[in-house]
Amino acid sequence: VTAYKMKVVVIEPKSFDDAQQVANCLREKRPVVINFENTIEEDAKRITDFISGTIYALNGEIKKVSHNVFFCAPSNVNISYSEDKKSVSAEMPWLKK
Repeated sequence: VTAYKMKVVVIEPKSFDDAQQVANCLREKRPVVINFENTIEEDAKRITDFISGTIYALNGEIKKVSHNVFFCAPSNVNISYSEDKKSVSAEMPWLKK
């Protein structure tokens, strides 16, 4: 039996137009790490809103990894995350589960 390797896509969006690339990856069942470190704050908020809708529609998950980095997983990927959920919930209350 051959082991299956899943690719994780890392995207550093420069503008809102890059949100489509993230959504396409999620639709294709590929997990995405989004790094907003070099993204304008307003664009990062718009992208996060768009991706949150995509995640919801596809029954996926989104988790904050660090201050400007998020992990987006389609429904075929389970996220095990041990850090206190307060940090994500305080900044993005719509992600509470």
